Amino acid sequence: MGTSRYLGVALVISAFVFGCNASTNEVKTYDAVTTVINLIATPEQFFNKKIEVDGVFVGFHQDRLYLSSEHAENLISSLSISVLDDTETEEGSLSFSSCSGEWVKLWATFIPAQQPNISTEQGRLVVDRAMLHKDGKTCWKRAEKSRFVE
Repeated sequence: MGTSRYLGVALVISAFVFGCNASTNEVKTYDAVTTVINLIATPEQFFNKKIEVDGVFVGFHQDRLYLSSEHAENLISSLSISVLDDTETEEGSLSFSSCSGEWVKLWATFIPAQQPNISTEQGRLVVDRAMLHKDGKTCWKRAEKSRFVE
């Protein structure tokens, strides 16, 4: 009876250890977890990297991820990052999804501005997927590969 008890404990521990390692490997698909403020302050550190970032997304042709709800309500663009959505139709776009006006987590690629010396934008987010923080549900997912990310 003592041997079977130790065997049971060993099985539980190994299931926990292997389970944790498996989920860690599955989750690690992005290069960095960062903030809107880091993207604004040091954009070059994140260029062409896949990132996770939280903020308040405002669509409807604004297409920006804001640092906070207050900044989003007042459309303070200096405390936000541009979001590039190249979806073909408005119905399927991030801009017109249930993500707009909500606190979200975005999984995206941060690309340099197309005209860095002309544009005030240093970089833009090309989003793959968005999740609502209020209920943990995906509110938008890219249907086709973006033409802006290789």
